Amino acid sequence: MDPAVLARLLPRGADRGVNGVSLDAEELDGTVSAETYRALWGTWQGRERDLFRRAAALVNDLGWTDVARIGGASVDAFARVVVDAHRRHGDDGLPSRLAVGAFQTIAVGRERVRVMTYNPYDPLELPRLLVDVLPYFDGRPTAEALRRIRAERGINVQPDLVRRLVDFGVLIERA
Repeated sequence: MDPAVLARLLPRGADRGVNGVSLDAEELDGTVSAETYRALWGTWQGRERDLFRRAAALVNDLGWTDVARIGGASVDAFARVVVDAHRRHGDDGLPSRLAVGAFQTIAVGRERVRVMTYNPYDPLELPRLLVDVLPYFDGRPTAEALRRIRAERGINVQPDLVRRLVDFGVLIERA
């Protein structure tokens, strides 16, 4: 790619804004001017598909060790973060202590409560009984919270449901 195009794409300099984010009127409108489009594609303008085919030909035969070697320390760091996230995501065990996380109640009914956690487009419909026992998760040991809910409320909250609440951020791990 042309150095001028790369310079425009890389998150550096005052024109890139804070944290590499720069907003302008085009961003608000969801459009790109012809001038910006030309500046971003450089000599590949009009041959965009060819650029992606050429890039694919360069990397198709690379193995992970090649990618890690070429990418250097930053790729290694990102890979470690991804491996850890994958390990935690695949872990069906429950954290030893839980507390109620941040969520917004967006609809309340007699039997159900709709809450929004990490994503407004992915709300959860929770049984009101479950929402009513969330305060039991106050940082005490998770097993104790589940025992107290069972003893005091007569509700047997299953570990897979608790895991899902953790995955959505309704419950968060406490140290």
